Amino acid sequence: TSEKFSFNISDVDLPFGSMTPNVGSTQTNIITITSPSSRGYEVLAIANHPLLANNYTIPDTSCNSSNCSKTTSAPWTLPTAYGFGFNALGINSSGVATNIGTSNYFTDATYYRPFASLSKNDLPQVFMSENNRVKDRQAKITYKVNISPNQATGVYSNLINLIAIPKY
Repeated sequence: TSEKFSFNISDVDLPFGSMTPNVGSTQTNIITITSPSSRGYEVLAIANHPLLANNYTIPDTSCNSSNCSKTTSAPWTLPTAYGFGFNALGINSSGVATNIGTSNYFTDATYYRPFASLSKNDLPQVFMSENNRVKDRQAKITYKVNISPNQATGVYSNLINLIAIPKY
């Protein structure tokens, strides 16, 4: 029997709950992809808009020193670097980071970047890919929010689309 292309997301509702200024909050989920094509796959991401509550937004992260973008990750470790962004690390079946599939996009678990956004007319951006057949390849995606003491109170939300494409 030949493998079928498949893509799974472990958890699609990731509530951050109450957040504390200057303390990054994270949520994670696991994606799993099987691509029978010998040319591999790509996984892309795009948000509908920045995190939004009423007329307030949580800005996209610019990482530690405005050195990350929707296409380039950079370290995001400073408690005074605010925003919303994500990291993806390839993992093995035991959950141990291997960075397989994600190493071209994120150096390690401290590297983040903001999501491309439909509200800014961005296109979805690749954050995981390989050029060979894979079965049950996994990555852990970490979504991070860090707010300033001036952030307006509210229930912020957005939608993140993860798109898996086989390469033929």
